[in-house]
Amino acid sequence: MKKAKRIFTILMALIVFISSMAASDITVKAAEETQETDYKSISEPNWYGGAYSTNNPFAWSNQYYGQCTWYAWGRAYELTGVALNECTGNAAKWYNAAKNAGRSVGSTPKANSIAVFGTSAGYGHVGYVEAVNGDTVTLSESNNSAYGKVTTGYVNSLAEGITYYCGAHNFSSSKLKNRYSGEWLIGYIYLVNDPDPGSLSIYAKTTYYTDEDVTVSWNTPANTASYGFTLRYNPKSGDDLIDHYVTGNSYNIGKLGTGNYRLWMKPYSANGTGGKAVYVDFSVTNRPVTYVTGITLNQSSLSLKVGQTATLTASVQPGNATNKNVTWTSSNSGVVSVSNGTVKAVSVGSATVTAKAADGSGKTASCKVTVTKTHTHQYAAKVTKAATCKEEGIKTYTCSCGSIYTEKIAKTAHKVVKDAAIAATCTTAGRTEGSHCSVCGTVITPTTVIPAKGHTITRTVTVKATTQKDGSITKTCGVCGATEKTAIYRPAQIALAKKSYTYNGQEQKPSVVLWDSKGNQIGTTNYTVAYSNNRNVGRAKITVTLSGNYFGTLTKTFNICPSKTEIVKLTRKSKGFQVKWKKQSNQTSGYEIQYSDNSKFSKNRTKRVDISKKTAVSKDVKKLKAKKKYYVRVRTYKKVKVNGKTTKIYSGWSKVKMVVTK
Repeated sequence: MKKAKRIFTILMALIVFISSMAASDITVKAAEETQETDYKSISEPNWYGGAYSTNNPFAWSNQYYGQCTWYAWGRAYELTGVALNECTGNAAKWYNAAKNAGRSVGSTPKANSIAVFGTSAGYGHVGYVEAVNGDTVTLSESNNSAYGKVTTGYVNSLAEGITYYCGAHNFSSSKLKNRYSGEWLIGYIYLVNDPDPGSLSIYAKTTYYTDEDVTVSWNTPANTASYGFTLRYNPKSGDDLIDHYVTGNSYNIGKLGTGNYRLWMKPYSANGTGGKAVYVDFSVTNRPVTYVTGITLNQSSLSLKVGQTATLTASVQPGNATNKNVTWTSSNSGVVSVSNGTVKAVSVGSATVTAKAADGSGKTASCKVTVTKTHTHQYAAKVTKAATCKEEGIKTYTCSCGSIYTEKIAKTAHKVVKDAAIAATCTTAGRTEGSHCSVCGTVITPTTVIPAKGHTITRTVTVKATTQKDGSITKTCGVCGATEKTAIYRPAQIALAKKSYTYNGQEQKPSVVLWDSKGNQIGTTNYTVAYSNNRNVGRAKITVTLSGNYFGTLTKTFNICPSKTEIVKLTRKSKGFQVKWKKQSNQTSGYEIQYSDNSKFSKNRTKRVDISKKTAVSKDVKKLKAKKKYYVRVRTYKKVKVNGKTTKIYSGWSKVKMVVTK
């Protein structure tokens, strides 16, 4: 009777708990508006952690995945370790529930706090304050259609899926008080205690569980060598559980029993001077227990022979059950034994193997096991695949009961044939003797390639190339009589490094490259170079005398030009202009003036004036158009004899200058 009452009490508590969560959150239907600032990236929530599943009361019933309460509860637990066990209903009720539970609440936004909103629909809305920077509040939330959806890659196999995760956005604190019509700020639930004023600040969670270590940390003020460390069970009048000195910046108190605690700390300098003592309060409670509601085995029945074994595995529901262990029993251990899910057939008969939840919920699952006697096989052998030198064969053994197994038959030996040796010649390679298998082609004794011997040249005839005709080199092999003829292409072109020089009183000797008729460069060992008339202005001459495999001579000329002059002054005149230039009397016979109304000196628009007097330094050009632009340039020249004829050798042009006639 007592057991029945206990079960009834547990069922009623569950019904009340689930009904209190039934309207814990809905999608906030907000009017469209422009976000106050752009999306702010935060650390991605660990969707697969316990904060959003096994530890989260809103995940125990699949219909609340994706709601704002599910996300805010999980984010708080993930980042601070605080379990808001009093906040399991509608979002609008969270503020008063936390306040009544003794948590710190207020209207000022702080990092690691829950923002609680009222809504015209009555259910309310909650979000998590990720950071506060000045007047900028970073808020992350779920199930708010006003701020869009962030793709998370989260796959929920237990429910229809997250309605949507909105990510984090920045707001001013005043904006959060009334983001849009139908929503208003109720206040903030503070999850982590603010440091007390003073040089020392202690950091601790507000709530711990009895099955976890209580770890606290603190800042390290300057000139501090140690800290007085006192822990009391009752914050005001309880006995001291710990009272000693510590160093460093953290301390693991270990596991504590349920109740409220106060930790006092006081900093001390190396000389023993004490600073201001500060404290932090926290509570320790039992972690909520989730009982097993069902067990599933991987097999509902088994058929075994005497001596055989099999493995059963048990899966408990729900997946977040506090104690997932099961105990195994057999209804007849003389027929079937079981240990940790391993079933062994002992004798012929049947028995039932049962897995029972170890958490006291009484949930079980069973598997019926039937054991029959063993069978002695009588196998008949047959070759089902003959062996060859290429691959192994197979022999198959068959029992009348249908049992079959096979074994391999080793490969047979190769059938060896000889590969005859072949002698090498001048042009073809040979090989040594070897062997191979005529069935599969496998090489037994590899042959070695004997390279071709090459020709033995006993006679060479050379015909030198001239400037008009190609030559050749003919070689004859004394072994096979084969001949090889190589052409010597005739010299065809002299290429100079520079084709024109300006007179400087020195001999000019441009470097020479000789090319044959096929465009190949002829080596310098096959010719010599001589220069003549290569000092003064005129036409210099290069003579190339061939040698080696070549015979004859080639000639090439290049110009040595007089020095340039420059325009000194260009004066405009009525329908004309006067040009003055710098005198160049050395290696100079005269000057040439060009003028044009085109800056590029196009041929049909350019005139020239010849000045044959080398001492002249100016010239008036007349009978031109009035008020017209002309471009003018000057160069020197020298008259020389080339092949018996008088020829002018010109310098480069002076810089172009421009004048406009009057």
